[in-house]
Amino acid sequence: MSAPRVLIVGGKAKNLEAARRAGCEVVHVQHVAAFTPRHAQACDQAILVDYTDLGVTLPLVQTLHRVAPLAYAVSFTEFGLVPTGALRDALGLPGPSAAVSGLLRDKAAMRRTLAGHPVLDHPAAVAATAADVLDFSGGRFPVVLKPIDGAGSRSIERVERPDQVDAAVAAMHAAGYPTFLAERFATGPEYSVEAVSHRGEHQILAITEKFLGPGHVEVGHVLPGRLSEADAAAVREVVTCFLDAVGVGDGVSHTEVIVTAAGPVVVESHDRVGGDRISELVSLTTGVHPVESLFRLVAGTVVWPLRGEPVAPACAIWFLMPEPGLVEQVAGVDEARSVPGVLEVSVSVAVGDAIARVTCSADRSGWVMATGADAAEALERARRAAALVTFRLSEA
Repeated sequence: MSAPRVLIVGGKAKNLEAARRAGCEVVHVQHVAAFTPRHAQACDQAILVDYTDLGVTLPLVQTLHRVAPLAYAVSFTEFGLVPTGALRDALGLPGPSAAVSGLLRDKAAMRRTLAGHPVLDHPAAVAATAADVLDFSGGRFPVVLKPIDGAGSRSIERVERPDQVDAAVAAMHAAGYPTFLAERFATGPEYSVEAVSHRGEHQILAITEKFLGPGHVEVGHVLPGRLSEADAAAVREVVTCFLDAVGVGDGVSHTEVIVTAAGPVVVESHDRVGGDRISELVSLTTGVHPVESLFRLVAGTVVWPLRGEPVAPACAIWFLMPEPGLVEQVAGVDEARSVPGVLEVSVSVAVGDAIARVTCSADRSGWVMATGADAAEALERARRAAALVTFRLSEA
């Protein structure tokens, strides 16, 4: 039996390597500027093109498919999701359609689709002005404003009182969003849910507890998430219901949930794995790597539902977020690596780099990942090691 040919649109070379390990033949579609030697080594064929331009990409992929048929097509990068859905539609391949991928990217469309649902409905409205926000709120606060198609915790404004509305709307406009989504703020701890779907069935792999800093930017994650079994069961049920409601029947997904006093509320979802190395946390604590397992399902080398042997009982990641300034020195990396349980210390800035104020995930300056006997110990180790990494800064 020949290896199945999978099309991977955009993204990092590690995803191509996972497909190779799973026994797949890899066809990679990538922007020319993003195609690295590592990508080249991890694929069997490459199409170097702007994959968001379907007028060019689709005929090329269709021609290749006629000559050497593809078994699967997937993207793990935000801007590749909808184009890949369109490719699946055209080729008749399994996975979310372009309409489903688009629904998950368009938070307003997602809320409209779920309106009136007995479990998944949550108050939201498209707004452009302060008057729109006040009208939507009906005098009830807090309200959260967010980009309709945003990602990476970018440009999130929490409005606690009516007198804050003008400033929050001005901030959305200044960030380049003339229209945006206003939602009722859901109060409670936040979690992300990693799932793999296969032929209409959903397997919840993990529920990750998340920690937020200023501007709702994520500062850390720990797995397994600390919540009661009743709340965990409710989260699994709501996410399964959500995936059915929006039409995700095959592939990986990353769904963000707030557990309120009235039950879990789905904040948003993506037909890709979560960022922030969450897949690695899942792999370490469950023994199932979402990306590689997806390709093993395609190759027929694993059985459903997925099973694995955990490497560690718990794992946490904590991000480095120094004050703004020009980096003169980075210290403490070796000390951080010596903390028991620390697996990775990664610093993404160097001497001479300018550190900006953190307004989204991309502004963070690195991370520490650590394991532990339980979530509390993993989290304490990651945070302790992160505190050992220091930055000497001058004014930028």
